[in-house]
Amino acid sequence: MTPIIETNRLSLRRIERTDAQGIFEAYAQDPEVTTYMSWAPHQSLEDTFQFLDLVLQHWEEKTEFTYIILPKGQSQLIGCMGASIKGCRAHCGYVLARQAWGNGYTTEAFRALIPELFGLEEVKRIEAICDLQNIASARVMEKAGLEHEGILKSFLNIPAFEEARDVHMYGLAKKSWQTLIQ
Repeated sequence: MTPIIETNRLSLRRIERTDAQGIFEAYAQDPEVTTYMSWAPHQSLEDTFQFLDLVLQHWEEKTEFTYIILPKGQSQLIGCMGASIKGCRAHCGYVLARQAWGNGYTTEAFRALIPELFGLEEVKRIEAICDLQNIASARVMEKAGLEHEGILKSFLNIPAFEEARDVHMYGLAKKSWQTLIQ
């Protein structure tokens, strides 16, 4: 995976340990941003450092690739997007700071990540999930080109809720994507 991905409005770059303060301040401690995340809001900068240590280890192992999302020409990060590689599948996830919501940034970043992931020989499918109530995230997946494949019942534990949550499953096969871009 390339360490930097550019779009018209964004730069996605490999996450670094020096991003901890920016991540914590922009979104990781915000309970509204993390409502539908599989992780609880960070209570301290140490939580963010622990997250970074884990994702950097995964990058080195080539099992997960996480990028910081920045508006082009700016140093203030607005989110994070990544994919974990599991066999022939790349499972994607993302988070965006509240002040950046509603601008199409996540869709733009996701669309830029897709060819990078399909550039990995082993990746034949890209997939992502979101809580049934997270309508904005479902729209991101649809606009990025993923297809709704169904609902997975009691699939995900989300710290903001007491019970396991139902999620939408979205996916895109490499063969379908190649047909779309031709």
